[in-house]
Amino acid sequence: MKDNEIKYPIKYAVMEIPDSAYGFVVTKCYVLEDTIKYFSNGGKQEYYKVVFPYPNISNYKKKREYDAETKSLGERNYPRYDMFNQVCNACVIKDVFDSYNEAYAIATIRNRDHINDLHARLFSSGSSETEKEKLSLKFDRDMAICESFERLILENTKDMIVEGEKENPVDLENYEGNRELIRIYVNSQYRNM
Repeated sequence: MKDNEIKYPIKYAVMEIPDSAYGFVVTKCYVLEDTIKYFSNGGKQEYYKVVFPYPNISNYKKKREYDAETKSLGERNYPRYDMFNQVCNACVIKDVFDSYNEAYAIATIRNRDHINDLHARLFSSGSSETEKEKLSLKFDRDMAICESFERLILENTKDMIVEGEKENPVDLENYEGNRELIRIYVNSQYRNM
């Protein structure tokens, strides 16, 4: 399947990296379905069936060991159908976004909540300061891997235009500076909650 054959809407999403480098990254995705589930209390929850173009960080990590300058993430992942015409490589998520900044703010919150949960578990289990420092170092390494993976995804999906955007709005030249500004903003909002 080629990019010009794909007519699904494209949005930003937060993708969980459940690999050895655990974290959350922002990526573009193909939106296949939008489902609303209604609850008896009057509430509702929207779900999206999506396909991520580069869902596997393990391919990236293997290549990274051999060539730090690689720009390849392997083959792009497109919606694939089985013999019953069901998409076999989609996943269901709760949120999609129209802008990178919105998605990045949520990814930042989820990454921070993840490390806070780990610290709370270590603290409640009576872990030593050395174990806590090791965890913090591992988290920092994981975030560095996830951030470089995210940047590479963004570089490799420049041709995927999110609905409503005229061009790719992520300034890859000032990528780190933009992320730091959003991180500062999210942390200031989080403290005010």
